[in-house]
Amino acid sequence: MAYGEKPENYEEEEIIGGLKDHPNTKTTMKYLWEILVPTFNNEEKHFGLKYHKIWDEKVRNISGGLTVLKTTKGQWIIDDKLFQDRMIPVRIYCTELEIDLIIQITMVYYHQEAILCYRISDLVKLVNKHSIESIVIKHSIINKFFEEGKEIPLELTEKFITFPLTDDPKI
Repeated sequence: MAYGEKPENYEEEEIIGGLKDHPNTKTTMKYLWEILVPTFNNEEKHFGLKYHKIWDEKVRNISGGLTVLKTTKGQWIIDDKLFQDRMIPVRIYCTELEIDLIIQITMVYYHQEAILCYRISDLVKLVNKHSIESIVIKHSIINKFFEEGKEIPLELTEKFITFPLTDDPKI
């Protein structure tokens, strides 16, 4: 299955709030988000690995992937009482609409009063093996201009966006 594709058995109807019908779903910018997933419920019962793996699958079905980081500790004071919890930071590259859905699912699935999620970056570079060739070519051309002390022509920078990939080492 390719990155971002939904599995064959994925049912769009399961998505809360009709995300699939939203007019901006395909054109909305993607950002890198981090959400803190609880390891214990409010009755201090531990969520097992199998339970977390089901959540992972739900998130993958929405965003196409996730990065699970090492568990960390959190502390909050609510009504003058200290609460401590171990949480799992999870990074997700998706749209704001998708992360809103993931927050809803997380709150319901883990039976939480609140979920903390934040945007890590507005500038995310997702580079695959095909685009890396274009980046190497782009930097070699830019370096030539810098070495000669010349400004890079605007027309040339615009061509970088659609610069064709080639095996020709002369370019």
